[in-house]
Amino acid sequence: MNDIVTLYNFEPGYVSNLIYKNPIPKIRRGNKGYYSKEHFDRLVREKQLVPEYYTVEETIAKYNLTRDTLYHHIRYNNVPKIKDGHYIKISKPELDAIFEQPITI
Repeated sequence: MNDIVTLYNFEPGYVSNLIYKNPIPKIRRGNKGYYSKEHFDRLVREKQLVPEYYTVEETIAKYNLTRDTLYHHIRYNNVPKIKDGHYIKISKPELDAIFEQPITI
C-alpha cells in the first residue's frame, strides 16, 4: 500500500477504495497486505485514474445542501476524502454517484 501511495501519488483511502472495488490479488504476511503490481498498473492504465475532488463549499453550492447534511452523506456512504491544509476535498465520482440517486432520509 505504501509503495502504491508513493508511486502514484494517491491518497491511502483512494487506493483502498480502488482495491476494494476492483479484483486485485492480495497476499497477507503478518499484518501487511501485498497487492499485485501487475494488476494495479493495468487498472491505472485502463482507467487513466486521476483523482478528482470537490471542496466542501463547491459541493454545498452544487447540490444545495447544508454542511451537516453533506457530512452525514459522506459518513453514511463512506465517501473518500482528504484534508489539504485548511480545506477538505471530497471524491468527485463517489459523490456524484450518491446524488444521482434519489435521496431518502
